[in-house]
Amino acid sequence: MMNARNVSILISISLVITSVSLMFVEQEATTESWAILLLTPFPIAFALSRSQVSHNVEDVEVPIWNEDEVESSEEGIGDPIEAGFDVPVL
Repeated sequence: MMNARNVSILISISLVITSVSLMFVEQEATTESWAILLLTPFPIAFALSRSQVSHNVEDVEVPIWNEDEVESSEEGIGDPIEAGFDVPVL
């Protein structure tokens, strides 16, 4: 029995073979052959994303922060020219 990873690799290889054979038959690289070639990573990405084992995350209590505990300067940003920054020219 084939697993999902082997099936996805088989599908991707068949898409590449189909795209290359379409290029040889039409004797040019058409948009259809490029579209088929661009679809090749999707089966592998789907199989790899499905093979991950999910782990339960433990609930962690998030501490509540009070706004009063945070020290903020009442001065504001200040003048950028006095801080040494240039004035942007648009």
